[in-house]
Amino acid sequence: MPLGRLLRDLADFCYPPICEVCNNPAVRWPLCDPCLQGLERIESQPYCHRCAMPLSEQGAPCPYCRGCGLHPFGKVLRLCNFEDPIKPLLHRLKFRHDWALGEFLADRLFASGPVRSLLEQCDALVPVPLHPFRQITRGYNQSQIIARRLAKLSRQAVLKPAIRLKHTRPQTAAQSRSQRAANVRRAFGLLKPQLVEGRRIVVIDDVRTTAATLQAFGRCLLDAKPASLDAVVIAVSDWRHADFTRI
Repeated sequence: MPLGRLLRDLADFCYPPICEVCNNPAVRWPLCDPCLQGLERIESQPYCHRCAMPLSEQGAPCPYCRGCGLHPFGKVLRLCNFEDPIKPLLHRLKFRHDWALGEFLADRLFASGPVRSLLEQCDALVPVPLHPFRQITRGYNQSQIIARRLAKLSRQAVLKPAIRLKHTRPQTAAQSRSQRAANVRRAFGLLKPQLVEGRRIVVIDDVRTTAATLQAFGRCLLDAKPASLDAVVIAVSDWRHADFTRI
């Protein structure tokens, strides 16, 4: 047995893992069997590969983007919809410093066939940046943690061609789609466009709600003339039917 596996088994024996969602005993961190089955259920739900919004069945016409996608991206792929049990996991990742959950969710992303295929065909990953003040306050950028893990799995590079120029208020403070779009308008700026020019870029983010942040960052990168621009996110919420002010 590999030493790493032996040490993990020993740690689990001495300190039995607790489910991050329901606090019940778990065979392996971070989920108990029922919560893991719930995650697998929402991972299997069909969605549009152009905008990542849910579909009634795979291949059905998308009522959200109507086949036009989410400008300026060619594809937007995701792990699952924003519902239990992913909600508490992402909340802990973003606001309770549980950064290890980012690697767990990245592993789940990479296990998805469409995501793995996209990552293996790209040239580099670019996480959506946080403003330096917010990153210092939070301690890390959750999108960067996800991107680094995905880059390790897919043997890709993680680039930082742009920065967040504006210390915007959290998107959770916006009460409408238009307010979210206005909040991140011209929020990003290119520092090293040569890192992006002519390359197949995949943007990494945690949650796509109204897509205001994702699109604002995508338009910024588009100025550097990438060969292609796609995106991968952990979860997608339908802002018209979900409590998106909490995301």
